[in-house]
Amino acid sequence: YISRIYRRNKNAMKHLLAAELKNWSQTSENSNGLLPLLLKRLILNAVGINNIDEIDFPGRRSVTIKEGFDGTLKIKKDFLWFKKDITYRFEFGQNIDTKIKFFSDFEKRTKELNNNATKEEFVFVSTAWQSVNKIKAIEDARKKYDPQRLWNKVIIIDADDIEMMLDRDFATTAWLLNEMGKPHMRSEERRVGKE
Repeated sequence: YISRIYRRNKNAMKHLLAAELKNWSQTSENSNGLLPLLLKRLILNAVGINNIDEIDFPGRRSVTIKEGFDGTLKIKKDFLWFKKDITYRFEFGQNIDTKIKFFSDFEKRTKELNNNATKEEFVFVSTAWQSVNKIKAIEDARKKYDPQRLWNKVIIIDADDIEMMLDRDFATTAWLLNEMGKPHMRSEERRVGKE
């Protein structure tokens, strides 16, 4: 039934705003474990399983026991920030002071490179971060911890970016709204469906 409404009127789907995602990250204990799964769903739905070389984003309780990077991605088709045939190493952070978490993760992972340049790219993801000057944050982190530019590229994905991705993926939006305990459709569409 829900999919019929989506096909008939895609505007029926409730959209999640960046401010709602930021609030979710700061008020929900589950957001830490769901953020990797959210990004995994968004990527899989956008590029398709056949265009994935490697995708490793453990979620829910697994985020606390995973060693090493929080996630890894290598795809066969360009998608937004991600280019084909490049390995991306992910860190996720839903902390209230996300900038400190970003700097801490970036410092730790850069030290692990042992002064060896890599073609890999470092990605930090957080819905707790919204409307930040990502370019300045990246430049400050590189200046302090990676002056040799060992990482090929550094990317920050924040609540604004996740909002944009969710606007194109109704299935993942519905999944996340369900996980958040929110209705999937706008109230006027729910009334129409009951008639």
